[in-house]
Amino acid sequence: MTDAVEATARLGEWAARLDAARAPEPVLDRLSLVLLDVIGVTALGAGLASPRWDNRLSAMFSTPFAVAAALLHGEVGPRTSLEDPRLRALARRVRLVEADDLTARLPDERAARVTVALADGTTRIREVPNPVGDADHRPLDEREVLALLRRWLPGRGDLIGRAAAFARELPALDHAGERLRELAGGDETKEPK
Repeated sequence: MTDAVEATARLGEWAARLDAARAPEPVLDRLSLVLLDVIGVTALGAGLASPRWDNRLSAMFSTPFAVAAALLHGEVGPRTSLEDPRLRALARRVRLVEADDLTARLPDERAARVTVALADGTTRIREVPNPVGDADHRPLDEREVLALLRRWLPGRGDLIGRAAAFARELPALDHAGERLRELAGGDETKEPK
C-alpha cells in the first residue's frame, strides 16, 4: 500500500478523539470533508485519489477507501466490507491534495496531514511524519505485530507462530531460502534449492 494509505492506519483512533461522542449524532454524520495532504509521489499516483472501487484490489489502491475505513472501523483490514454504503458515502468526502511542504521533507519523512471539516464549520488537523509502524514513527513491537496478524488471519495461529519464530531467527541465518520454504509449507515449486 502507499505511504498515504499507511499513514491513515490509525485515523480511527484519532476520529474517536474528536469529542463528537458527546454530540447527539454520530461524528461521521457531521463530517463534511476529509482532506488528506500528501507527498507528491503519492498524490500523483494513478488512481489513488479515486473514491470508487469494484473489488478488493482496486480498494487497496484507493486512498479514500482506506481513510473512510479507518474512520469507520479504526483500521483497514482484509475483512473491511467493500459494499458498506456508509464507507462509500464517507469515501466520496475524502480529497487528496499534494502538499509542497510535505514533499519537501522527503526522503527524511513520508508525511501526511489530515484535515477533518465538520458540518458546523470547525476543523480538526492531524499530521504524522511517517506511517505508523515506521522505524522513525511509532514502530510496532512484536506483540503489536502478532495482534495485528491474529486479527487479519483468524484461525491461522500455527502459521503466525511459525512466521514469528522465523522472524526471530532471521538475523542469525546465513541463508534464508530453506527456512522460507519451510514457512511456505515445504512447497519446492516456489524456488529451486
